[in-house]
Amino acid sequence: AVEPMAVQSDLMSSMFGDLYTATSVPLLAVTGFLAWQTRPTAPTADVKQSDTNIRGFQTFEFQYLLVWFLAITADWLQGPYVYELYASYGWSKAEIAQLFVAGFASSMITGTFIGSVADAWGRKFCAILYCVLYAMACLTKHV
Repeated sequence: AVEPMAVQSDLMSSMFGDLYTATSVPLLAVTGFLAWQTRPTAPTADVKQSDTNIRGFQTFEFQYLLVWFLAITADWLQGPYVYELYASYGWSKAEIAQLFVAGFASSMITGTFIGSVADAWGRKFCAILYCVLYAMACLTKHV
């Protein structure tokens, strides 16, 4: 007799291949759905906004997202480099994995309250501070 969990596991592996894809595809679908549901809509008749203000915000939004995308892409592109750097120091795969998990965990923990810090100190100041600290952290990898 074939167990139901084995059939389900075979179905998942044949559909998605591995655990990463099996979790990424549904999460991407949920994210897309939520983004679509929360997208800005056209202003209603009782909310008056000029077309100039809307176009100005759309320009700002595009510029912001472009810079954000470049920063995130640069961060993700350095992942394999950092892995190889740690490996060249003689660290094991397990130790490198622990370093990566520690980095993601610290982002998760600080990410829960850093927004209120940015509200208190100013978003522009915090964005510039982040860029300076991140650049300094990248420079330490070359020493």
